[in-house]
Amino acid sequence: PIYGLAGCINFNAPTDKKCGELETTMHVSTDSWVGGYQADFEQMQKDFPDIAPEDLGSVGYDGEETMYVSDAVFDAAYAQTGVILDHHKGYNRSHHNAKMFFDSVADIQLSELKLCS
Repeated sequence: PIYGLAGCINFNAPTDKKCGELETTMHVSTDSWVGGYQADFEQMQKDFPDIAPEDLGSVGYDGEETMYVSDAVFDAAYAQTGVILDHHKGYNRSHHNAKMFFDSVADIQLSELKLCS
């Protein structure tokens, strides 16, 4: 996400992200969680200090990056395919189809959602 925010053309590429070649059209990101890619964030600040995102501080609350997967889903995935969903490698699409054990975003009934105000 940070390479896309900075305007890198190939922001998802493992190498040669093509940063700094064009003016970015995205300049602001709020409520960003860096925990999962702290090393990338720090490396970008070293490699591309002129375009690296700048941490301006807290928005006023603490949080944690995590997800909840029920025991039933863990058990079904393991029983049916041997996939272990309590490890990040279980979600590698090159080797597993973990999405078969989860509902689609399209299944969410928008009429059941309420605004957070």
